[in-house]
Amino acid sequence: QALVDAEEARARSAYLRRELKDAIDRTEKLQKAAHKSVNDGITQKVAETITLKQHLGVGLGENRHGIHRAQRWYDATDKARGYTMGPVAYSDIATRERLDRPMVKVFQRHPGTQLPEAQEIIRSGDGLLQSLSATSRNIGLLKLSQLRLRNDIKGKGLASSVDSSIIRLRRRKSDHRWTLGEAF
Repeated sequence: QALVDAEEARARSAYLRRELKDAIDRTEKLQKAAHKSVNDGITQKVAETITLKQHLGVGLGENRHGIHRAQRWYDATDKARGYTMGPVAYSDIATRERLDRPMVKVFQRHPGTQLPEAQEIIRSGDGLLQSLSATSRNIGLLKLSQLRLRNDIKGKGLASSVDSSIIRLRRRKSDHRWTLGEAF
């Protein structure tokens, strides 16, 4: 009877050892799969963040190009407005006239010599002034978006470095033990 009980106990023990070994193997596989899945997800997130940072860098360059183009337009419009307003100092006058009596005003006094160009010059000066104010507002908006882009690029760089350090930490802390397999 004792031999039969011992034989049954040995069989149950072998069965339990097989079940435990299978459960441990399944758990290790599940743990490794979860670990790999998390690492792959973080790696993909880092890659997407770096790609987004590069796209933001391209956008920042295009923004800078737009700012320079708008500034050139503003400078050219300001110079054109200055030309239409007439001379500012006596050194700007090339002909014999005084600053308080420009030629157009002299011609306007005489009947029959009403020049429509004077009104056109005044209207165009107003249009140039409106263009200057709109361009100045647009340059301000472009500079504001440039600041936001720089902050976004900085944030993406910090995020990618944090995520990369998380990946390195997870790899360093992961289980690198070699299992002995059938040794026990």
